[in-house]
Amino acid sequence: MAKRPKLTAVFYGTFDPVYIDGRKWWMDQKSNGDPFGVRVYIDGKFKVDYCPPHRFPTDMASTRCVRRLFPQVGDGKYGQYAQSTVIHDLLCKLAKNYAQRRWADWVFRACNIANKVSRWRRALMYPAVRMAGWWEWRRRRHV
Repeated sequence: MAKRPKLTAVFYGTFDPVYIDGRKWWMDQKSNGDPFGVRVYIDGKFKVDYCPPHRFPTDMASTRCVRRLFPQVGDGKYGQYAQSTVIHDLLCKLAKNYAQRRWADWVFRACNIANKVSRWRRALMYPAVRMAGWWEWRRRRHV
């Protein structure tokens, strides 16, 4: 069996989410000259950059299922993992198949490690995004 590659994430730019309404935020990528994004490396070699487009909508980890199942994780809007949730939302929106959806979860985990999210929180969050994110992704694909 092949060994899973080691992912490393490095954030760049200014993280500047703008509140829209009770549940949605968007990324303001034009108010500053330094757009937010993440650079992903596989086994130490550069793989890809992800940079959300201007006004990219996100719910910042507010999926009701995740909050009900794992209330101890906390609020994604202001937590250490807010940047990770935006990147994860972007990758889930772009995912066309199961492999790309799984990649989004792996990048989410790497982003949380880069943001120094505690190990116990990561241990709760990863299965949460695998389960709840899968349900949400499938629901959006069949609409």
